[in-house]
Amino acid sequence: MGFFPDYWVSGLDTFFYFLGIEIGLLAIALGLLLSVGLSYFYCLLNIQEVPENYVWIMEFQGGFKVQWAAGGHMYFPLFNWFKHRSEIYLGERKIEIFPDSEDFIDMLDASCHFKAEVTIKVEFSVVATYNIDNYKEAVRSRVAGLMRHYFSKMTLNQANTEKGSLPAKNVISQNNQNASSIVNPFNKYFFKEILDDWGVRILKIILDDIQIPAEDIALRKKLQALDVEKKLAIGNKDIAITKSEGDAKAIENIARAKRFELEQEGLGVEQQAEALMKIDGVTVPMVLTLINERYKYTMLQKGTLIIDNIGGSIAGDGAKFGAGMKLQDKNNKQKGE
Repeated sequence: MGFFPDYWVSGLDTFFYFLGIEIGLLAIALGLLLSVGLSYFYCLLNIQEVPENYVWIMEFQGGFKVQWAAGGHMYFPLFNWFKHRSEIYLGERKIEIFPDSEDFIDMLDASCHFKAEVTIKVEFSVVATYNIDNYKEAVRSRVAGLMRHYFSKMTLNQANTEKGSLPAKNVISQNNQNASSIVNPFNKYFFKEILDDWGVRILKIILDDIQIPAEDIALRKKLQALDVEKKLAIGNKDIAITKSEGDAKAIENIARAKRFELEQEGLGVEQQAEALMKIDGVTVPMVLTLINERYKYTMLQKGTLIIDNIGGSIAGDGAKFGAGMKLQDKNNKQKGE
């Protein structure tokens, strides 16, 4: 017999037996609750929210490509099941074609900065992710290169004309590619090629402005001033020529009226010629023309009519031809007949 009675020992064994069971069950319950709590928080902390109007390109197990649409997705980063490859915006995106203000296009007679932008929309997210490293930069560079090539063959005035011939808001698109010669390089094959290669649809290219450097503006103003002076000089010359022609016509009309007056007075051809040559500005060819309007020569006879430097005019070929010409009044001839 021990220190404690036997029935005491038997009761303590029973107590500790049931106490051990309860502690064990409690430990198990606490472990389960802790596991559930940790799992919950792990999942909660690793749910990834894809923004609205975006899509995520995920690689599953290093190979399979999965697209996550907008909403919540379980990531499980510790298991390395998914790898986040890219985030693609599904709406329209504007990209400045020449973001550097010092980036000039060299034309035939000037170098200018073009303020332009391209509007794109991703149609095939996986293609845009895996076929090109940076689809936005690729599209920008492609459009910029084509614009450089096209405008390098133009003068600044031609480029401005091309810009002004675009549809409203200076838009180049696949739908209006026949609206202007500028869109010829931007044909349907250009738009389709970028869509097929990179999964990106070009909606429109906007050419806002052609910015001319200050030194080129000063040079163009100087050239324009010289051009205006040249046109004024040509205009003054034309005015002088017109005035001279008008004076000659006036002298001819005065001479014609004088000839008619002399004819009414009954003066002969020689007297009429001499009187006409005394009028300022009247020349020998003019006299011969006026006389031949009324008279007609019938035969050449040396010495009959000689007009030579009368009234200070120098006799030309018409005077030499007129020397020795016999003229006859048709009216008098008709009367004699």
